[in-house]
Amino acid sequence: LNNYFANGNFHTTPSIESIGEFKISTTNYEADQGVKMGGNVEMVTKSGTRDFHGDMYEFLRNQAVDANPWFTNQQLWSGLASSPANLAQYCGGNPAGPCNAPKAILKWNDFGFTLGGPFFIPGHYNTDKSKTFVFWSSEWRRIRQGTTVSSSAPTARMRTGDFSECDSASPNYNKQISGCKVPTGAGVTGDIVNSVAPQATNMLNTWVPLPNNGPVSWLFAPSIPNDWRQDLIRVDQNIGEKNRFYIKGSWDKDHTFYTTTLNNTNGATYNAIQSFYGGDTWNWAAHLTTTFSPTIVNDFMYHYDERLNARYQVPGVGWGPGVLQKPAGWSMPSLFSANQAQPFMPGFQVL
Repeated sequence: LNNYFANGNFHTTPSIESIGEFKISTTNYEADQGVKMGGNVEMVTKSGTRDFHGDMYEFLRNQAVDANPWFTNQQLWSGLASSPANLAQYCGGNPAGPCNAPKAILKWNDFGFTLGGPFFIPGHYNTDKSKTFVFWSSEWRRIRQGTTVSSSAPTARMRTGDFSECDSASPNYNKQISGCKVPTGAGVTGDIVNSVAPQATNMLNTWVPLPNNGPVSWLFAPSIPNDWRQDLIRVDQNIGEKNRFYIKGSWDKDHTFYTTTLNNTNGATYNAIQSFYGGDTWNWAAHLTTTFSPTIVNDFMYHYDERLNARYQVPGVGWGPGVLQKPAGWSMPSLFSANQAQPFMPGFQVL
């Protein structure tokens, strides 16, 4: 069974404990397979049996027993020499070390249960436990996984138009700031930009943090939460000796927050915005197998798959609701005039 609109895949993800058997085909597809390039994976979910069976499980991972990502250490150590706060916090004030960068967050809890068996009413229905069987599976994931977001950030002086930290003749000169140049041209007096546009000041104050890892470097290691749940129920029915029928329903619920900027992607530059992505998925299947003779068997299958996606943005941790709105004095025109009255900021990326 193929879903062409989902590139040959269905959106639900059955729990491993609910899978009874699977088959992977890479070549020499049978007549009911193929169509799409690449491997073909077939899975058969478990069904209830004449005896009750079930299990409970949990899979746990935690950063307490993990090594730190190399990039997290590298980003921290690159700013140690010019950041007394980092030296005091991570190296005990000694730039020669040992220096211990904070571990990236990784907390993974995957837990669930399965239960299967016959459906019967003693003395009234299915007393021999050979007609109706039920199987139920539920699984939850609570994942908190850290990532490293880093960027350049202007100093407090630069935000006001003062670039004296880039001038080797100035008492404010900071040799740790590489590649820094004093602006030249009209509107510049010495190291000072005479007038900073209010729009630029608003954008800096609203979305760009101050450096926290050296004079012009910014580092943040957020935790990306992912909450996922999957439920599956299957009912098998033996209809006489020649007909076997089952119906299966499953439901996935996936909620994830990404640190992002207003470009609405997870390629964050700063941590002002969090972008939510998730949704619910429903999957229903019905299957009737009829045996006409020892050599003739008919399979009838019906499948329905639906996914509802949601995407929206909320303020990042430690940021106020103003990060989602146009700042005071915003006068930049919108590409479409109908959006001019909208209070929310259009998408953009700070480089």
